[in-house]
Amino acid sequence: MESSHSASAVIIDPSGEILAEYGDSKMRTYIRSAAKPFQIMPALELGLQSKFGLSDDEIAVCCSSHSGETVHIERVQSVLQKTEIDASSLRCGIHPPLGVEVRRMLRVSGETPTVLHNNCSGKHSAMLATAKIKGESLEDYLNPDHPVQQRILKVIEEFSEEESIHVGVDGCSAPVYYLQIKSIAMMYQKLASDNDNATVSDVWEKMTSNPLMIAGSGRFDSVLMEDGKGTLLSKMGAEGVQCMSFKTPAGPVGLAVKVHDGTRRAVLPAVLYLLDKFGLTPDGDYDRIRKPELKNHMGIVVGRIEV
Repeated sequence: MESSHSASAVIIDPSGEILAEYGDSKMRTYIRSAAKPFQIMPALELGLQSKFGLSDDEIAVCCSSHSGETVHIERVQSVLQKTEIDASSLRCGIHPPLGVEVRRMLRVSGETPTVLHNNCSGKHSAMLATAKIKGESLEDYLNPDHPVQQRILKVIEEFSEEESIHVGVDGCSAPVYYLQIKSIAMMYQKLASDNDNATVSDVWEKMTSNPLMIAGSGRFDSVLMEDGKGTLLSKMGAEGVQCMSFKTPAGPVGLAVKVHDGTRRAVLPAVLYLLDKFGLTPDGDYDRIRKPELKNHMGIVVGRIEV
């Protein structure tokens, strides 16, 4: 039995031009959680870290789609404690943690997930803290018209260079932005730029120096950033979105990939194909990602995914 998935991808070169494109570079998609490096920027500009004494890894977890491991839960709890915000204020909802081992441990213990296990709990904590800094309402912080969300929208407009952006509702109930693939790749190219924007540099440093906080043990974003040793930033989004920034000798490079049907299993082989093709793959063992095996419930290999 065979199945196929199609995808669109864009790579932006150091000059800001399209280096390569696959599929439709003007295709629009919701950026989903790949927006998180940009959603944290207004909070940092308002002094989130210094005002509440947050550590670098606590800022990193606010940019994450974390696995719900103990280390992630502890950091989110610490953010909430330092900002004096109760977890009941989080409006991201509850879902089983993304970490496979965490889900197993919860099942064995008979415990149920909490709002802190939501992979976006760090992002929501930062949004609430930003509202608190400005003396704004905490109850409706997810309303697109709320000042917190308006500040974020301005950042998205600036980095994407798009206007009149359609705003939807993400899985965590936060506003989410409908952008062209090439615009998303441009955003990530700018994220790797060495310029005078201290906030961009701050986001890069916090995320690349704390890769475990951004995803979790064994997950692609964390593994790749660990291997990249500060030269690349990787951030997944739901529904087949994957974005990356690279600091290369020639300058900043941005990559955005969207699998059209939203199938996650097709994303990483496509990403590794592109990284290999353009010499962007860090040193590491990625063979199982390049051509992953598909197994049935008896552990029998029934197929492989190939680009």
